[in-house]
Amino acid sequence: MGTDTREHPPIYRDVVEELGDVPGDVAATAETVLRETEAAVFGNRAPAPAVEGA
Repeated sequence: MGTDTREHPPIYRDVVEELGDVPGDVAATAETVLRETEAAVFGNRAPAPAVEGA
């Protein structure tokens, strides 16, 4: 599990202690999958920049 510098309400902290930081783990996994997918699709070429509001 990653560490997060934001403060959460006590109930959230208790749930994270009991079940783990599922949203944080999902976000980290999504970032990894995105990087791996971009590398597979674009290879050495840079992907197009993200369009704001899309």
